[in-house]
Amino acid sequence: MGCGASHAKEEFNCDVDLSAQDKKNIGAEISSLSSRDVKSLNVGKNKLSDFPIAVFNLKNLEVLNCSENFISELPSKVACFVSLTELDLNDNKIKTLPEDIGHYFPKLKKLLMYQNEISSLPASLGDLQDLEELNVFNNKLIKIPNCVGTLPSLIELNVASNKLKTLPSLDGLSSLQRLAAFDNNIVILPTLEKLSKIKKLELYRNQLDTMPQLADYEELEEVNVSRNRLTSFPENLEKWSSLQIFEASNNKLEALPPKLGSLTKLWKVMLSQNALTELPCELYDVNLKTLDISKNNFTQIPDEMSKLTSLTILTLSDNQIKSIPSFLVDQLTSIRRLAIDGNPIDMGVEENKEIRDRLVTKFSSSKDMKFIG
Repeated sequence: MGCGASHAKEEFNCDVDLSAQDKKNIGAEISSLSSRDVKSLNVGKNKLSDFPIAVFNLKNLEVLNCSENFISELPSKVACFVSLTELDLNDNKIKTLPEDIGHYFPKLKKLLMYQNEISSLPASLGDLQDLEELNVFNNKLIKIPNCVGTLPSLIELNVASNKLKTLPSLDGLSSLQRLAAFDNNIVILPTLEKLSKIKKLELYRNQLDTMPQLADYEELEEVNVSRNRLTSFPENLEKWSSLQIFEASNNKLEALPPKLGSLTKLWKVMLSQNALTELPCELYDVNLKTLDISKNNFTQIPDEMSKLTSLTILTLSDNQIKSIPSFLVDQLTSIRRLAIDGNPIDMGVEENKEIRDRLVTKFSSSKDMKFIG
């Protein structure tokens, strides 16, 4: 428990931590607090099945953490917390939310409800105009209401690990920086062109056959669309000047957009388990550090790969590669982890055997090389 005093205003601000107390008298401890002074209260990890009655006396609360308990519902009495800016209900047993929850907290900036049993969200969430983070990860949602796509202050939206098949229009999320919608059953996405501030796009483990038209995301740093059913990816990537990580493993991609090679900050590209036979030539001019093209249909390691001198991790396993180029040893000297197993490399060819032996020598003191043949 910590309190800070502001003598000029003759008022006190207290942050009270009663988490993991495992005490039956936690209500009495809360009752002993000054309702005027307490601004932040943490009663997480206390095996609570209900909100302690005494909590509702703390009407000046700005932060309330009730995470990791056994709370099954959010009582209407929480409407007394009109100054609340952060509400943490993570890891409880909540099944439904009050229909008017959006009217309760006019100043709310953060609403965390991951790992509950919530099956629907009320339309009143659209009234939380100052909300910056909404996290409903790992619930039982089958639909996200349209109002969520109209929250102008929202910076982070996490709807991952639910049962969603689509998302509502997100055109109103002009401040959004992170969209986490992975591990659902999404088959179609709305247009994402209005997400001009997006930095992280997490859409992996869904059922996407196609991507919607994408915009000039100048602040986008990371894209993950792995484990979908994509056969192609939109071409208009040249304005993604901040992109650092591109992950599209476990799809059905046969080709990549050439403009991926114009992104100078790109350092990690993960493309395992697709149907690729080559990479865009432009990509070999990027300062990549990690490249995974395992489980594709490559028949050779292209000479252009010799230009990727910053590579530290290279995964080429399970393709149809028949020969090993010498530049793996002579030019790609920064590699610390190399996997080339699962390829039909002919060790009857003297050059292959010689390069294999040199690679084995290079990695002799490391377990970071996989080479069979």
